[in-house]
Amino acid sequence: MPATLAAVSAGARPATAQQYMVEDAAVVEYRACQIEAWHGERESWMEPGCQPLRNLELTVGAGFLADGDGARETGS
Repeated sequence: MPATLAAVSAGARPATAQQYMVEDAAVVEYRACQIEAWHGERESWMEPGCQPLRNLELTVGAGFLADGDGARETGS
């Protein structure tokens, strides 16, 4: 067991992840809209949401991620 632990520890690298994006779990009021946005060091997100019908909330999100060269990729 100590040899396995030493072998695994030798290959361990520090975590270099972005911060977590946390949904606030709030529901938009009936016939209302909202925009949630977040901007970090390398990532940006924007998520508009509306509730056109009772018990139905529609949300579409877009995320932007900058690579090491400063270029930005888009995802949704």
